[in-house]
Amino acid sequence: MIRATQISTLDIGGAGIAAGRLHRGLLLAGCDSRMLVLKSAVEDPTVETFAPPVDLFSRVQRRLWRRRIRRDFAPYSVCLPAHYELFSDDRSEYRWTLVPAVNSSEIVNLHWVPRLVDYTCFFRALPATTRVVWTMHDMNPFTGGCHYDRHCGRFSRSCGACPVLGSASENDLSRIVWKRKHRALVHLDPARLHLVAPSDWLAGEARKSSLLNRFPISTIPYGLDTETFAPQPVVEARRALGITTDSPAILFVSAKLTNPRKGFEYLLECLPQIVQSIPDVQFVSVGKGQPPDVPNGLRHTHLGEIHDEHRLAAAYSAADVFVSPSLQDNLPNTLLESIACGTPVVCFAAGGMREIVTPGTGITVPEADSRRLTGAILELLQDPHRMTTMRRTCRDTAVARYRSALQTSRYLSLYESLLES
Repeated sequence: MIRATQISTLDIGGAGIAAGRLHRGLLLAGCDSRMLVLKSAVEDPTVETFAPPVDLFSRVQRRLWRRRIRRDFAPYSVCLPAHYELFSDDRSEYRWTLVPAVNSSEIVNLHWVPRLVDYTCFFRALPATTRVVWTMHDMNPFTGGCHYDRHCGRFSRSCGACPVLGSASENDLSRIVWKRKHRALVHLDPARLHLVAPSDWLAGEARKSSLLNRFPISTIPYGLDTETFAPQPVVEARRALGITTDSPAILFVSAKLTNPRKGFEYLLECLPQIVQSIPDVQFVSVGKGQPPDVPNGLRHTHLGEIHDEHRLAAAYSAADVFVSPSLQDNLPNTLLESIACGTPVVCFAAGGMREIVTPGTGITVPEADSRRLTGAILELLQDPHRMTTMRRTCRDTAVARYRSALQTSRYLSLYESLLES
């Protein structure tokens, strides 16, 4: 039996949810999988919270490292762009103390690990017999700190003058972080680290990377429980959520509605024309934050955060079309969940989203083009026969390509091949 530890900073959010789904799939397949997180928000007895040493010396050391990291970030507080995209350091206050917690594992599967894994300490201290799989949920493993690069492409060299930091200096924090990551990885045997990208797009970006391009990489799409995320009767789903049952519904889902990368502003530009063409249309939003402002006269239901997967499946089932105008994304869980529930998707042809959304499961339009986005939404809503066909194709595609068992078998095959080698 393979002993594997999944390491993730969180067990919520897109990456945390994906890591948890893999962990539970491995357990069902008979793998001795552990999941170790820095902070847990999910009631799951199989998920462990990392417990660092609590002696006085260790606590003082962690406090000093926190201060050092904050001090390095401080100069950028005055130049950050108005819409700040996440930027993460390669260091962690936990430094060496994480490694003893995973020493018994044959496979360590890293996921989204900022603030938990310290690159320098982790790769230096990990036993030589341990194989590392790194599931990249965004671009951060191979950049100087950003999680999505806004198409700057500087990670292919050595970062610097980072647009996410609002910096013009070539020797800014992104260059410093890149150099530390390089020192931590440059001597690592490629046989010890295998990268996994959920999308071909992210795999392609990693191959451009000056940090990770010498390591082997596989594409393994996310998996999900297609029994939980399955079509529900539309009228029943709408009544359960308090959504009007007699008019078409557009759905938008984002963990944080104000994240500019998720492109909600482009959907807002579409809504007035959609209301003009379909006066009784309604809008449903899911995500953290206050209900977004929408055009006057548009019926709007804001469901807030939803952590219960059955309720989330009801939200997808209640919608006629799911709109995802993200400007850069990997392989969003939301798109997989939507097609598993039989709901077609309209999105920008950005990142890995175009690998999910095909002519049978939805429509992609050029990035940041709200006019074309409007046209695609109307094209679907005004063609009920096509929508009926697409609902069936969405469901069939999800079961064929994204069911949990398929993802699990691919990871187990990868684990076995690494241990054999």
